Formats: sequence, C-alpha cells, structure tokens
Amino acid sequence: MFKSSSLNWIGLSVTCAYVLTVTVIVFIKVEEFTSLKLNELGDFLAGVLGPIGILWLILGFFQQSRELQNSVDALNLQARELNDSVYQQKELVSLTREQLQEERERVHREEQARKIRIQPVIVARFEVLSTIGGNEFRYCLRVSNIGNSASNFQVRAFDGPEVICEHFERYIERGWASKALNAIDIIHGPRFRKPVSLIMSYQDEDGNQWTLRELHLPVEAKDGFDTFERASFERELSLEGRL
Repeated sequence: MFKSSSLNWIGLSVTCAYVLTVTVIVFIKVEEFTSLKLNELGDFLAGVLGPIGILWLILGFFQQSRELQNSVDALNLQARELNDSVYQQKELVSLTREQLQEERERVHREEQARKIRIQPVIVARFEVLSTIGGNEFRYCLRVSNIGNSASNFQVRAFDGPEVICEHFERYIERGWASKALNAIDIIHGPRFRKPVSLIMSYQDEDGNQWTLRELHLPVEAKDGFDTFERASFERELSLEGRL
C-alpha cells in the first residue's frame, strides 16, 4: 500500500497533467468553448471535474485505509506493551511477596532468638543434704541462675501431689544461687527413691510468665546415698505457647 506522501504526489501529478491536457484542448477549440451556453458550460465543467473528484475520492479511501492500519498497529503495539507490563508487574508482586515472607521469617527468627536470650537458665538439684541417723535422711533443693535475670521466681517440689518444698524470690539476677532450700526430713525408709517433680515459674524481662517443669529421678551413688538427675524438662509460656 502507498504511503501518504506517495498518494499526495500521485494525486497532484495526475491532477496537474489532467488540467494541463484540458487547458490545451480548450485553447485549441477556444471558439467552440466561448460559444457554449451557460447550461452547456456547466455540463462541460461537470464532465471535466468529475474524473478529478473520483481520483481524489479513491486516493482519500487509500489514505484513510492507511491511517486506519496505522491505528490498528499502534493499538496492537500498546496491547503487547500492556501485556508485558502486566507480566512484569506480576513478577514484581511475586518477588515482593517472597521478600516480605523472607523478612517476616527473619523477624520471627530474631524475635525467637531474643526471647531465648532474655530467658534465665535455671539449674535445680534435689539432693541429700545430710543424714540424721538410722533411716532418716535430710534432703534439700539447690537452685541457681546462669542465664538472664528474672522476677517473681517461685519453685515447688512435689512428691506426687504433695508439696515437699516451696520457695519464692522477688528477683533473681545472673549468677544468683540459693542456699539449701527448705531442708526436709524424710523418714520413709532408708532412702528416698521416689521421683521428684519440680515446678518453677518466673517473669522474663518482657513481663511474660513462664513455667518450667522438671522430673528428677533418683540414681544410686557409690557412697550409698542416692543422687537425683533431671529426666525431663519443659518450658511453657502461659498465654503465647512454647519456645
């Protein structure tokens, strides 16, 4: 299909050539042309100008067709660019979602690590303090903190459902260690061979209330006295779950 400038050039060239040809013919037959009546002159002009009008009508049709095709091409190009933009936006959204998820996981890991760092590390031992004689033994509970500080610390030792030892400290700092807590006289037999349950509670620096549960089992020692070793451990956050 011709370009717009080509169509204009063709139209002007043909029009000029046609007008020149008509002018020559009129000049040759000028006497006959001057003797035409008005209605005959009108018919002559209509016949002469008709082909020119039809020519420009055809050229205009091609011109509009070309412009319409250009518009269609531009719309197709815009559609492709829009599709590319939508795809890029989807990729950007997906990448942003992955980055946000990684950031959430990083923040969660840091928060969990911080929760662990601010926890006290309670070391509790239930052991023989001394013998009184015969079948009577004295046991005690020793507690120390080698972790972070905590407040409202409470520890209780259970023989089944019975509380055999209980102690409370308003504040325990790093390096805190109790003396022998609540020495207990046991007269159940030559040795106290029952498991001892310890329940300890405290508040960390964030004010969260935690509960520790330990089970200590007696282990026979070479000196004839039983020692107790921790068999299980559980840390529980009262409202938010566990670490």
